[in-house]
Amino acid sequence: MPDFELFVRDENLERIAQLDKFIKFDAISRDNNVGAFVLDVPYSAANRELMTLAHGVVFRLDGEEDFSGPITSITRKYSADENLISVAGFDDNVWLLRRLAMPQPSTADPPYSSQTYDSRTGITSTIMKEYVDYNAGPSGLAKRAVPGLVMAADPGAGTAGTKGRARYHVLLTLLQRLANKDNLGFRIQQNGTTLEFLVYEHEDLTSSIIFSDELGSLASYEYTLSTPGVTYGIAAGGGTGTSRTIIENADDAFLATYGRFETFIDARDTTDTDELTDRITDAIADAGEAESFMFEPLELPNMKYGTDYSLGDKVTAVIDEDIFQDAIREVRRVASVENNKKRLTILPTIGTETSRNVRAGLPSLYDRLTRLDKRVRDLERI
Repeated sequence: MPDFELFVRDENLERIAQLDKFIKFDAISRDNNVGAFVLDVPYSAANRELMTLAHGVVFRLDGEEDFSGPITSITRKYSADENLISVAGFDDNVWLLRRLAMPQPSTADPPYSSQTYDSRTGITSTIMKEYVDYNAGPSGLAKRAVPGLVMAADPGAGTAGTKGRARYHVLLTLLQRLANKDNLGFRIQQNGTTLEFLVYEHEDLTSSIIFSDELGSLASYEYTLSTPGVTYGIAAGGGTGTSRTIIENADDAFLATYGRFETFIDARDTTDTDELTDRITDAIADAGEAESFMFEPLELPNMKYGTDYSLGDKVTAVIDEDIFQDAIREVRRVASVENNKKRLTILPTIGTETSRNVRAGLPSLYDRLTRLDKRVRDLERI
């Protein structure tokens, strides 16, 4: 079993205490999205002082930072059966949800009237880092900078000539659009007393990382397949009334299999037909056929989580006689330390989507916010 440590950090990102005993730490990391955690600790005066809303957690796996993020809620629980403090929060990707990509990120105060969009063109990873740097990092306004956030080295990954347009978009949503085009990953991870924003390339490990009962690399699994919510999209571009540009498109395979499930996309910020088609494609993908495979791996030589494969990498799983290949969309870790005995379970999920309902009571606020942003991102930003 991998070794692990759990620390509490203060508002300056300093690790101020190691938790030598805790009931349960349940944390989920999501590929190019916000993760979350719940931590239950026995009640004591010392733990009560540590567990404050200004603090956060740092989970280390085999000596490396694996999960970090701020505490956003605290619950005191007492009954005849329990006496504990339960804290919950997000991973540090939440900072990308807490910032907008402004049309003029270097302008301190309104009106922001000199340009409609912050338009950038370049290698995908480069413009992703620029949007973060100027809207949440040290190159932007001091009042908007996330404390401790720095930019990791640019890998120069993705397509040259990638175009980005920002106008009050949630920063996380903008980054997802850019990253998904080139199969890139991004995250904010604590490193010492700084938070690093990293962009990296996902790896295709389908030939070397194979999970199956026959190979002895799979302890258990749960496989789910569900129908899409949308198969046909109608996008309305700029203009008013009958002068609006209308584009319709469908996923032909889904349409033939499941029938016609329609949706309307209000995209009045553009009349570009290719862009309108892309909006429909995105909407169908967001509500598409969902296939997920959550499993508990058995560690074998050259198949160690965090060393040989990680979040976002494409791997292979064998279900009965079917071969299932997709990216690791989320990783859940459930850890505890009681009576000097450590327990840790790692549960990756691969498939076309991550879990709709965040497990174990983890916060789902970011799910609602990102869905809301997708609904209004173009309608209200013209």
